Amino acid sequence: MKRKLLLVLGVVACSLGSLVLRKRKWSDNYIVIKIITSVYIDMEKPTTEDVLNSIANHENNVKYRTEENAIALLLNKYPNNNNINEIIIKAGTINSLYNTHIYDIYSASMVIKESNFDELVRAGNIEAVEKIATVRNNDKERRNYSFATKYCHRHNPNDFPIYDKYVDYMLWLYNDIFNFALFTRDDLKTYGILKDIINRFRQEFGLENFGYDKIDVFLWSKGKEYFPKPKK
Repeated sequence: MKRKLLLVLGVVACSLGSLVLRKRKWSDNYIVIKIITSVYIDMEKPTTEDVLNSIANHENNVKYRTEENAIALLLNKYPNNNNINEIIIKAGTINSLYNTHIYDIYSASMVIKESNFDELVRAGNIEAVEKIATVRNNDKERRNYSFATKYCHRHNPNDFPIYDKYVDYMLWLYNDIFNFALFTRDDLKTYGILKDIINRFRQEFGLENFGYDKIDVFLWSKGKEYFPKPKK
């Protein structure tokens, strides 16, 4: 109990410190509240049954199922990434349905076209993520990390796990409680380390039979459960 209390205080202190240094989105403020009120009280080790329940709930949700099917149909029609028009259609759809907040789809798509994306992603080479994540436009540079992981994942789900804020929250919280790997919060933004951490997560809890797509559904679902957006 003492260890958990100290961890809670540590996370809260870190989050509050960040809030003092710069303005943050609602999610960073809200995570502090949820950590205090529930996360360290009810969280248990994830099980095969938990993952299967998350998958079933996701597949039974008409909205989510329809969106996933639409992306799959689109990638089946345009599997390659050498035509800028096709890339824009795919990138724009993934950006919109996965809420990756890219406002310059053309520039992001050109980066994909000008990289050797197809060769890298088909080989499961994690360099594909960094190749398409960084977008330079004039004198500005933007790192579309979450988008890059999702774009790679949709082209090769067996080799590319997804990063988003809910995956980040849940990996960090599970590790705080169960200590399945040694990493810092910033390590999750380095794709090779993120992939290793997710693999350790699968091994620690006996979830190796689930691919990255199923683990993503589980972490994403749990993240939305523990950290729901406040109602307006």
